[in-house]
Amino acid sequence: AIIEQVGALTRAGWLAASADGGLRPTRSLETLRDDPLPLPTRVRDREVARLDQLGLDERRVLDALVVLGVEVTSDLVADVIGLDMGSVEGALEALARDGLVVGRIEGVQEIWRLEGSRSRDLLLGLLDSEVRASLHRSAAAALKRRARRRTGGLTEMIAGHLLRGGQ
Repeated sequence: AIIEQVGALTRAGWLAASADGGLRPTRSLETLRDDPLPLPTRVRDREVARLDQLGLDERRVLDALVVLGVEVTSDLVADVIGLDMGSVEGALEALARDGLVVGRIEGVQEIWRLEGSRSRDLLLGLLDSEVRASLHRSAAAALKRRARRRTGGLTEMIAGHLLRGGQ
């Protein structure tokens, strides 16, 4: 798995051969921290096949969760992608059955997150860059609407989405 990942990083130009025969990074630390890692071909093909089985609503909801990157409520997801609550909740339940997301009850709300520690990076790597940027802009707008004048702790999150959305 490590050799496959190093190969993917090299093929994508993230690593280059150095004069001493080793490998050196070709990207800044910020890029390494923020951008999804290139996927080994075997992993990419397996995940693409899995995602191709999802319905349109499930894929839109999953993409929104990937871009949001934190635990969220279904109403925030609905606001980000402009889908009605019934469709979002149905999609989340289907994604949970497929093992892609996990929900838990907190007070009177159900909170959702991606399943697995590597899921977000893996799914970000498969998401079209224009779709990803658009979702970041939509996430920033939805978070701003929720925060109104009390941005407080959301300011950094909103700014991050705006930057990743190209604004």
